[in-house]
Amino acid sequence: MEAFSGPNLAAFLIVALLLCVTPGPDVAIITQNAVLRGRRAALLSAGGIELGLALWATASVVGLVAVIQASSWVFGAVKLAGAAYLIWLGVRSLLQARQVKRATTSIAHVAVSSPFRQGLLSNLLNPKIAVFFTSLIPQFVEAGPNAGAQTAT
Repeated sequence: MEAFSGPNLAAFLIVALLLCVTPGPDVAIITQNAVLRGRRAALLSAGGIELGLALWATASVVGLVAVIQASSWVFGAVKLAGAAYLIWLGVRSLLQARQVKRATTSIAHVAVSSPFRQGLLSNLLNPKIAVFFTSLIPQFVEAGPNAGAQTAT
């Protein structure tokens, strides 16, 4: 797996680090769950996000992500589903905040969905992840019989 050695590995790690510290919808969900529900909820959110990334990586290795990106209809549907999900999460959070304020009770008494599911859906419905796996990662992978294994790594 020569693609992940020397300068390619260093370049990939720098890019990956920058992407990890750049806030996005996943960071917002983890932060929201950490503030409102505590450390366990934040860790569950992160676990859902990681499963989402693993599923995107698997889809990339088998070529499904390239099909999604090539089909403007499918890619548009993923974008719209992701936007709708983020809007739904935001509206639900605002409504829950109003309920808590009116009831003068703690957030623990408000029904909320699973932090794991929130993280998973946020990641799976994020079209930027599909772009990441089809345009960025291939730059660090050498074409050939080991390309799938390199991408999986």
